[in-house]
Amino acid sequence: MNFRVTTLFFGLLLTSLWVFGLMIAHRKSTGDRSFVMPSLQGEDIKIDKLVIQAKGEKNDLTFEKINDRWYFKSGKNQVRVEGFRIDGIIRQIKEAKHDETADVSGARIDQPDETVTLFGTAKEEPKEWKFYIGKENLGVMYVGSSDQEGKTFAVSKHSIENMLITNPNALRSRRLFDFGEVGVTVIDVKRDGKELEVKRGDSGLWTIVKPALGFAGFDVEAPPEKKDPHDFKAPPPPQAASGVKALLNSIMNIRVESETDFVALGTSTAEVGLTPGKESLRIAVTSVTEKGEKKESTTEVMLIGGKVLDRKDGTYYYARLLEDEGIFQINGKLLEPIIEAVNEPGKIRSLNIAVFEEPKVDAIVLKSGKEEYRLFKTEGEKPEGMPFPMPGVKAWEMFVGKEKKKVNDRAIGSLLELVQGKKAIVEFLDIAPGVDEKKKDAEWGFDAPIASVAVYLDAIEKEKKDEAKKDDKAKKEEKDKKEEAKKDEKSKDGVPNLKKDAKPAVKLEIGKIEKGSVNVKRTLQDGTVTRFTVKKEFYDKLVPSEGIELALLDLDLPQLDPSSVTALKIERKGDKGMEAIDLVRRSVDGRDMWFVKDPLEPTGFKQADDPKVEALVRGMSRMHVKKWLKTLDSKEDLDKYGLKFPAAIVTMIVKKSPAAAAGAVAVLASSQPFMAMPFYAAANEADKGEAISVSLGKDTENDKDKPGTFATRTDSKLLFLVDARFVKDIRDTDYRDRASLMHVQARQIAAYLGGVAGEPISALLLASPHISGDVIHFDPDKIKEVKLEVRDRFELRTFDFVHDAKAKTWTDKSNIPEFRLDPEKVTQFLKDLSKARTDRFVAIVGGPRGEHRLGAKEAIIRLDLTFDDGKSMILLIGASYLNQGYYARTSTMPEAVFMLSTATVEPMLRGIATFAKERLAAN
Repeated sequence: MNFRVTTLFFGLLLTSLWVFGLMIAHRKSTGDRSFVMPSLQGEDIKIDKLVIQAKGEKNDLTFEKINDRWYFKSGKNQVRVEGFRIDGIIRQIKEAKHDETADVSGARIDQPDETVTLFGTAKEEPKEWKFYIGKENLGVMYVGSSDQEGKTFAVSKHSIENMLITNPNALRSRRLFDFGEVGVTVIDVKRDGKELEVKRGDSGLWTIVKPALGFAGFDVEAPPEKKDPHDFKAPPPPQAASGVKALLNSIMNIRVESETDFVALGTSTAEVGLTPGKESLRIAVTSVTEKGEKKESTTEVMLIGGKVLDRKDGTYYYARLLEDEGIFQINGKLLEPIIEAVNEPGKIRSLNIAVFEEPKVDAIVLKSGKEEYRLFKTEGEKPEGMPFPMPGVKAWEMFVGKEKKKVNDRAIGSLLELVQGKKAIVEFLDIAPGVDEKKKDAEWGFDAPIASVAVYLDAIEKEKKDEAKKDDKAKKEEKDKKEEAKKDEKSKDGVPNLKKDAKPAVKLEIGKIEKGSVNVKRTLQDGTVTRFTVKKEFYDKLVPSEGIELALLDLDLPQLDPSSVTALKIERKGDKGMEAIDLVRRSVDGRDMWFVKDPLEPTGFKQADDPKVEALVRGMSRMHVKKWLKTLDSKEDLDKYGLKFPAAIVTMIVKKSPAAAAGAVAVLASSQPFMAMPFYAAANEADKGEAISVSLGKDTENDKDKPGTFATRTDSKLLFLVDARFVKDIRDTDYRDRASLMHVQARQIAAYLGGVAGEPISALLLASPHISGDVIHFDPDKIKEVKLEVRDRFELRTFDFVHDAKAKTWTDKSNIPEFRLDPEKVTQFLKDLSKARTDRFVAIVGGPRGEHRLGAKEAIIRLDLTFDDGKSMILLIGASYLNQGYYARTSTMPEAVFMLSTATVEPMLRGIATFAKERLAAN
């Protein structure tokens, strides 16, 4: 195929598509003739009125759209109907199509049984459409239209059933209120001179305005329904809604139960008690809806009139909506929850003490007795090296008088949570009408409150920059002077100013404390006063035993630069009484390292465990307090805190002069640093530094504060608690270089070899266990009894095996259920253990240290061997260390600590698996 032929075919294709497009366009312009009403197919059609004329009926049914709602109109009266039902009629007329399979020959609709007339606009031009409905034949209806006069169509009856109505009540809305729960802002109910008005604020907070009862609970927690504890099949009943939510649900649930409950239009409202202002119950709900960028507020009002006297199926009342004349009857049971809310508004009260937006809180004033504590959230202090504070960063400050103190942000959060008091109200204290309010306040202790707290939102006065004064100084002179006076006034004590008209969002005053409860008087920003009781715990947290100031004080002690700490001294109680560890920081080949003072070393120092010492220095320099307890004075009895003779004292030497310290470091940076130590001491004399000590005493016995240890620091007058785990580390940690401990044996062998070289008879020392490694040596055939204790994180398991000399076997005395001893395994275990050796000592004398975990209640294994001659040997096994095995000691060498291999220790750790016969049932 050549190019010319291809071009020809392509042209034919384009021509065909063009012709097809013209056909479609023509069909659209003339309308699809299969539709009964083709002119309704345009997108610019708007219908705002519909009239149904039924053959034989005197009155037409007229429906009109007003403000996007459809109403049924009869004379001067109108009543709202279900809009979707009218829209359904219009849609069925629009979509009605001729059934090509139906026979319409002879069918005529010159005199239709029903005519539906639509009024509206097409392309903004007024227009009228008529739809004719004729006879039915086997489920098919014959219809016609003003679009195609004289032509008969057949459509299924089902497709036009919305139009086949004679009673307008079928279209009236049974759902009476049209609001959605989310948009409601006001609920106002009036009955017999009583009024309940509940409003929702911008933050979603509901308040009972009438009567002035304060906060309303949106969903007040109701007591759970009792359930049969033996009924495992029945699911728990759903929690019933309560509070404002229940009230809204009750209002939304008011509906007409049946078409017969609609009263005919034209009935006099006065006859049924529905004249506005004469009703027995009035329910008004205001809601806000968003339409584009605008918000529209709508109030829906329902009037409830007199009882329906001629009904025997229950108590019914006449009612209507204020916006139309449609009267209906509603079941009285639907009104009971609403009437109950009006009669007892306290039931929808919130049990929360206060509700506010925490991010907006910028000022809190606390009072206890004569003491006042003012808390302000202001722009944070400028970071070091910055000329101004970081924008948007705010921090809390506490002012006690004119003294400014740092605040614990977490304590502020706890205080605000306490003030909000979720479901904390126990009982409301309401004053009955006619009772002297001042007298009741005095009775409840509100005339002289023992404490109070006030919370302010966005209340701090901000300094305003007056840019206009640059252009017109003369006119602004007076204003400038006032502004400067304000600044001068503030600068006198540095305390931020509250706005002149600032009122607390909530103020709580604490009255009498009696029978485990506290009386509280709450005043809201709008002046609403509420009185109630809470548990005594509220007061204990608001005014704790340590005092408000200490409860809110920043939990960080004055921080130090860890790099400025040049020396440490640790005094602590050990197994052999008080011990002291002196640590010194020095530079070796340009690197800072820590050393332990040791007079037995040639240089007087040995290397320390750097990571552990640095961790201690960081912890001490940035020490975190668990809780402040009290301010100490010279008469304080420190013995009750264990601080008269502390369990541990850590003293830091903090350099004062960087230059002097730098000089000392330079002296130490020699090629032979150990020999430079005397020079270091001399150089450091020029700057001994400041000594700051932390004393650690007893652990607290207060259950609320456990675990915690009493402590003091020399640069603070306060007694405080620190984390007991931090104290335990100080008491137990070995700050010597643990790696160097592993070289104890090597140094001992070197000493022995040196002795042998000088005096041959000393060669007998080479038979010592320190050289041979024979730390466990016994004859397994002479063992009479084996007792083994294995301790893990969950339990202590004890085994007891006794040798029967006559039977030459082992018997079990352990009393472990279903445990069957295998005597041969015991014999083999003892043979293997009798050959156990160590290849490393970590201590020759001095006994175990804390990290070895070889104490009576810390060892993971204790093995007691009793021999035929009555003698015994005890083996203790403690913590593991890297891949070196486990620390261990024996009663035959109580001062030595050595390592046992994992292969030696694991059989004992396995316990039952090592000594028992296998059971078939276990498989």
